[in-house]
Amino acid sequence: ANQLETCRITVVREFARDVPAIEADAEAIYRAFVNLVANAVEAMPGGGRLVVRVGWGDESDAPRRGARAAHRVRVEVEDSGPGIPAAAAERLFTPFYTTKGGGTGLGLAITHKIVEDHGGAIDVRSVPGRTVFRITLPLVPEAEPEGGSEAGS
Repeated sequence: ANQLETCRITVVREFARDVPAIEADAEAIYRAFVNLVANAVEAMPGGGRLVVRVGWGDESDAPRRGARAAHRVRVEVEDSGPGIPAAAAERLFTPFYTTKGGGTGLGLAITHKIVEDHGGAIDVRSVPGRTVFRITLPLVPEAEPEGGSEAGS
């Protein structure tokens, strides 16, 4: 919190009251969220607003047709930085792709992998002055459909 105050970043927490805990690897999920928050902070070197939202998923968060969106949690990390150009946004989760000098290009790739390993999904929406990373996670990991999703990975 002190680092955020030093950076003149206001943190806003918007947590729905009725969202239960999810079944997940706590260390991995923590790492995924730390990556997102660190990126948001870096995007606002002159200060800004960091919003963390937690709530229930909706139909748009279902990973595939027929999946139970009502049993998913949505977490959003929003910053008021300059935004991400569309061409860069398409490649953000690709390993070794970076827009930062000295960056490894692994932070968001690792975050993406952690989320997928938990049966979740991550996406980004960005316009100048507002970037939102949205993660949806099942309360309990769902069994893979027959054939699995490993083909082609």
